[in-house]
Amino acid sequence: MRTFLIAFSIALMPLSVIADSSLDDLSNDKVLEGAIAEIYSMKARELEVAIEYIAACMEPPSTERNYHCGRNFTIASIKIDNTPQFTKLSKAVFLAELRSKEVKEKGSFESIGASAMELRRSSVFFKLQDAVRERYQKISK
Repeated sequence: MRTFLIAFSIALMPLSVIADSSLDDLSNDKVLEGAIAEIYSMKARELEVAIEYIAACMEPPSTERNYHCGRNFTIASIKIDNTPQFTKLSKAVFLAELRSKEVKEKGSFESIGASAMELRRSSVFFKLQDAVRERYQKISK
Protein backbone atom coordinates (compact mmCIF):
# COMPACT_ATOMS: atom_id res chain seq x y z
CA MET A 1 0.00 0.00 0.00
CA ARG A 2 2.81 2.40 0.90
CA THR A 3 4.58 1.69 -2.39
CA PHE A 4 1.36 2.41 -4.23
CA LEU A 5 0.98 5.77 -2.46
CA ILE A 6 4.55 6.74 -3.32
CA ALA A 7 4.12 5.74 -6.95
CA PHE A 8 0.81 7.58 -7.09
CA SER A 9 2.26 10.80 -5.65
CA ILE A 10 5.19 10.64 -8.07
CA ALA A 11 2.80 10.10 -10.97
CA LEU A 12 0.86 13.23 -10.00
CA MET A 13 3.96 15.42 -10.09
CA PRO A 14 5.24 16.96 -13.28
CA LEU A 15 8.56 15.52 -14.41
CA SER A 16 10.18 18.94 -14.14
CA VAL A 17 9.63 18.86 -10.37
CA ILE A 18 12.00 15.93 -9.86
CA ALA A 19 14.39 16.70 -12.71
CA ASP A 20 17.63 18.46 -11.76
CA SER A 21 17.16 17.46 -8.12
CA SER A 22 20.00 16.58 -5.83
CA LEU A 23 20.08 15.00 -2.41
CA ASP A 24 23.12 17.17 -1.64
CA ASP A 25 20.87 20.24 -1.53
CA LEU A 26 19.60 19.03 1.85
CA SER A 27 23.04 19.51 3.39
CA ASN A 28 23.85 22.72 1.52
CA ASP A 29 23.60 25.70 3.87
CA LYS A 30 23.45 28.16 0.96
CA VAL A 31 20.30 26.48 -0.34
CA LEU A 32 18.80 26.66 3.16
CA GLU A 33 19.69 30.35 3.51
CA GLY A 34 18.19 31.04 0.09
CA ALA A 35 15.00 29.20 1.01
CA ILE A 36 14.70 31.22 4.20
CA ALA A 37 15.19 34.46 2.26
CA GLU A 38 12.46 33.37 -0.16
CA ILE A 39 10.11 32.63 2.74
CA TYR A 40 10.59 36.22 3.93
CA SER A 41 9.33 37.43 0.54
CA MET A 42 6.33 35.08 0.20
CA LYS A 43 2.81 36.39 -0.15
CA ALA A 44 0.13 35.29 2.32
CA ARG A 45 -1.30 32.52 0.12
CA GLU A 46 2.12 31.04 -0.64
CA LEU A 47 3.03 31.29 3.02
CA GLU A 48 -0.05 29.27 3.99
CA VAL A 49 1.01 26.49 1.61
CA ALA A 50 4.55 26.59 3.01
CA ILE A 51 3.20 26.38 6.57
CA GLU A 52 1.14 23.29 5.72
CA TYR A 53 4.14 21.68 4.01
CA ILE A 54 6.50 22.36 6.91
CA ALA A 55 3.97 21.22 9.51
CA ALA A 56 3.35 17.95 7.67
CA CYS A 57 7.04 17.21 7.23
CA MET A 58 8.05 18.03 10.81
CA GLU A 59 6.14 15.12 12.28
CA PRO A 60 8.09 12.16 13.70
CA PRO A 61 8.99 9.51 11.11
CA SER A 62 5.98 7.39 10.17
CA THR A 63 4.06 6.19 7.16
CA GLU A 64 1.48 8.93 7.70
CA ARG A 65 4.16 11.62 7.78
CA ASN A 66 5.62 10.34 4.55
CA TYR A 67 2.23 10.43 2.89
CA HIS A 68 1.29 13.91 4.14
CA CYS A 69 4.75 15.33 3.48
CA GLY A 70 4.72 13.95 -0.07
CA ARG A 71 1.20 15.24 -0.64
CA ASN A 72 2.06 18.72 0.63
CA PHE A 73 5.30 18.67 -1.38
CA THR A 74 3.22 18.15 -4.52
CA ILE A 75 0.86 20.97 -3.56
CA ALA A 76 3.73 23.32 -2.69
CA SER A 77 5.53 22.60 -5.95
CA ILE A 78 2.39 23.63 -7.83
CA LYS A 79 1.22 26.62 -5.77
CA ILE A 80 4.46 28.33 -4.74
CA ASP A 81 6.07 30.32 -7.56
CA ASN A 82 9.43 32.05 -7.98
CA THR A 83 11.18 30.30 -5.10
CA PRO A 84 13.96 28.21 -6.65
CA GLN A 85 15.89 27.63 -3.42
CA PHE A 86 12.79 26.59 -1.46
CA THR A 87 11.86 24.26 -4.33
CA LYS A 88 15.38 22.79 -4.41
CA LEU A 89 15.25 22.16 -0.68
CA SER A 90 11.81 20.57 -0.81
CA LYS A 91 12.96 18.31 -3.69
CA ALA A 92 15.96 17.23 -1.62
CA VAL A 93 13.66 16.43 1.31
CA PHE A 94 11.46 14.39 -1.02
CA LEU A 95 14.47 12.47 -2.34
CA ALA A 96 15.68 11.87 1.22
CA GLU A 97 12.27 10.39 2.05
CA LEU A 98 12.52 8.04 -0.89
CA ARG A 99 16.05 7.02 -0.01
CA SER A 100 15.28 6.41 3.68
CA LYS A 101 12.54 3.97 2.70
CA GLU A 102 15.11 1.84 0.91
CA VAL A 103 17.04 1.16 4.13
CA LYS A 104 16.05 -2.24 5.44
CA GLU A 105 18.81 -3.49 7.68
CA LYS A 106 19.30 -1.82 11.07
CA GLY A 107 22.88 -1.23 12.11
CA SER A 108 24.12 -1.03 8.54
CA PHE A 109 25.96 1.98 7.15
CA GLU A 110 22.86 2.85 5.14
CA SER A 111 20.73 3.04 8.28
CA ILE A 112 23.33 5.25 9.97
CA GLY A 113 23.30 7.51 6.93
CA ALA A 114 19.49 7.59 6.99
CA SER A 115 19.57 8.58 10.67
CA ALA A 116 22.04 11.38 9.97
CA MET A 117 19.87 12.53 7.07
CA GLU A 118 16.81 12.53 9.34
CA LEU A 119 18.66 14.70 11.88
CA ARG A 120 19.66 17.18 9.18
CA ARG A 121 16.15 17.13 7.81
CA SER A 122 14.64 17.99 11.18
CA SER A 123 17.12 20.83 11.79
CA VAL A 124 16.28 22.24 8.34
CA PHE A 125 12.56 22.16 9.12
CA PHE A 126 13.08 23.88 12.48
CA LYS A 127 14.90 26.73 10.71
CA LEU A 128 12.17 26.93 8.07
CA GLN A 129 9.52 26.92 10.78
CA ASP A 130 11.20 29.87 12.50
CA ALA A 131 11.35 31.80 9.21
CA VAL A 132 7.69 31.06 8.45
CA ARG A 133 6.69 32.16 11.95
CA GLU A 134 8.54 35.47 11.58
CA ARG A 135 7.08 36.11 8.12
CA TYR A 136 3.56 35.28 9.29
CA GLN A 137 3.87 37.70 12.20
CA LYS A 138 5.12 40.43 9.86
CA ILE A 139 2.22 39.88 7.42
CA SER A 140 -0.45 39.72 10.12
CA LYS A 141 0.47 43.10 11.63
